[in-house]
Amino acid sequence: MNLAACGTLPRTPENAVWYRLILPGHLTTALGSAHTKLRSGRFNAGPLLPPHDQFPILSFADDLIVAQFEVGAVLGSLTPGGYLPHPRHSSFVTLNVQIILHDVIDLTGVSTAQAPLGTNAQELTGDWRGYNTRTASTSVSVPTGSAPTQELGKALSSTGVEGFRSISAKVTHHKTLFVFPNNLRTGSSLTFSDPSGAIVHQIP
Repeated sequence: MNLAACGTLPRTPENAVWYRLILPGHLTTALGSAHTKLRSGRFNAGPLLPPHDQFPILSFADDLIVAQFEVGAVLGSLTPGGYLPHPRHSSFVTLNVQIILHDVIDLTGVSTAQAPLGTNAQELTGDWRGYNTRTASTSVSVPTGSAPTQELGKALSSTGVEGFRSISAKVTHHKTLFVFPNNLRTGSSLTFSDPSGAIVHQIP
């Protein structure tokens, strides 16, 4: 992957409602991100990074059902009658978050992002967990370490961009949005409000 291209990719604003799932006990800090610095994810190597390279990152989906697929709260496929609640993950709360950003890279663009980066939809949505679970004692022992998408997340964060859109790994005709809270510019915000319109949590 050509990570050197990250700093030259086109950037666009974002102003829309995106969706995220959390557990009810975290509602008052619904958009908290400090814990994500040490949590491995598709675009974040977390504890594999040295402390000075670790960064917080928040993920969202463009549809409330897609958000449920992303965390495994529903199983199956996004077709009529094709999915059902996960029996052990039914306690999640779905948040609708108004996101205003000035500076977002769209990795779903084939010619504008994937080609310059030397990547594709399959790599962006493929397995990353195996890099953390393969060992000398497993039948497949390599590759290990940071996955290519995790290296990409780190490189994007270091450019100062506020976030990036990608392809949902669970519902591949939908988008996900990843936000770097530490990179938010003046006038950018993430706001979760209750049904009455009262703000429950907002950053910054």
